[in-house]
Amino acid sequence: MKDWLTAREIAAEGLPDMPRTESAVIRMAQREGWADRLTLARPRAGRGGATEYHISLFPTLAQVAYQQKHVV
Repeated sequence: MKDWLTAREIAAEGLPDMPRTESAVIRMAQREGWADRLTLARPRAGRGGATEYHISLFPTLAQVAYQQKHVV
């Protein structure tokens, strides 16, 4: 299970209480100040840039759904 996801990856997960498009996830992150939490948002390593967000920033229902989906 990945703990850090880009806006595109978050949108692709189709989690409850989360936007379904990359641009909507970016707008949500800006609105809620995710990038201001320096320990929970980081630049993605590698080509193309983007920001990765820690799953603890997600709404509670989305966190639970993500963990249920990916924990074996």
